[in-house]
Amino acid sequence: GGEAGASGVGMDTNISGAICGDKEKSQDGGVEQKAAEDAITASSIATLEPLTPEQLQPLYLTMADFLDAIQHVQPSSKREGFATVPDVSWDNIGALQTIREELTLSVLEPISHPEKFKQLGLPLPAGVLLYGPPGCGKTLLAKPIANECG
Repeated sequence: GGEAGASGVGMDTNISGAICGDKEKSQDGGVEQKAAEDAITASSIATLEPLTPEQLQPLYLTMADFLDAIQHVQPSSKREGFATVPDVSWDNIGALQTIREELTLSVLEPISHPEKFKQLGLPLPAGVLLYGPPGCGKTLLAKPIANECG
């Protein structure tokens, strides 16, 4: 027993400095065993056969499974530090008035005034998909609308 391991998972450090689980190993023996275990795992995964429909049939996920998993997962947006509001506004973009109106109606209005959509019996749009080759301006269009949304 000793200090918690670097990962904070509660592993112990033995006298030689190797991080170990239940068994004490020398530093070299631990590294060699870990490498051997990794090689076995990699070869096992590479040779796995897909499950048959009969094997898949009894498998299922429940909401409880997702709720349990969410405690162990961090969204990528949180991993990158923090989200910033872009400093690009529509004033920085010339023309494109029609596209601006479409994006405002599809993105900004449902966020700002969802009651208008409900009064008209319209479902709230889930968002928009901007697609095209690299460099065609997708991000340039997304930044001012994100700026307006805050």
